Amino acid sequence: NKEMLSELNKLFHCENGNDLPIQEFKKILQYIYNFNNQEINLTGEIISTLKSLFIEKAEETNDLIKDLPRINGLYNWRYPAMTKVEGALLYIMTRLLKPEIIVEAGTWMGTSTSYLAKGCCDNQRGKVITVDKQEDVGYAIPDDLLPYINFHKKTDIKEVLFEICNKENKIDMFFHDSNNSYELLRWEINEILPFFNKNGLIIVHDIFNLDDDDPDKNVAHFFNAIKDKVKCYLFNTEKGIGVIKDPYWPELKSDEK
Repeated sequence: NKEMLSELNKLFHCENGNDLPIQEFKKILQYIYNFNNQEINLTGEIISTLKSLFIEKAEETNDLIKDLPRINGLYNWRYPAMTKVEGALLYIMTRLLKPEIIVEAGTWMGTSTSYLAKGCCDNQRGKVITVDKQEDVGYAIPDDLLPYINFHKKTDIKEVLFEICNKENKIDMFFHDSNNSYELLRWEINEILPFFNKNGLIIVHDIFNLDDDDPDKNVAHFFNAIKDKVKCYLFNTEKGIGVIKDPYWPELKSDEK
């Protein structure tokens, strides 16, 4: 598209030769989003799993799926962080659960953060507390969603998770999308247990991202270890999304590799 290329060339041009300012980079990303108006295609298997997860809200689930094209042009990324379908699933689960407090481990550019925050925005309630070790994160989040997000940048999740839980007193949704580590995910879950809403959801990205060099130390192994012990839902997306609901916590805590 010549118009898009011309606009991108203007935005990329820096007279002083310095790196592109972050606000200009955000303009580029948002400009690209507006050209990404393809439909989100949820397979029958994914829709079936989604309805199983929210049995009591099947009709509302149908309405949300039909309504997805409304957000599709603004909140879909052309980057490997998260596919359109995976983002749609986060948005739908946020809309259906209507959480007050969402904790996200791993911000990066802010793709998943935006889908979660968009769900809070459309629910007119809730906020996303997102934690990342890096400072330059969240740069792709649309400005209109920033009021629904609290950032903890340059921060290790292990340093602040208890503090966040203690301050908020209740966690309704936890989304893990940082280190693809069995031990870290297990530690995070055990840390939030005393504060976790019994009707809440724990959502894990990259459960199909196997580490062949050390397969016993990734989140894929974690889900394999607990899938027969707690109530889990596995969405067969490109990278895989796992959801834990109503878990029998003693079994989860005593799991051994």
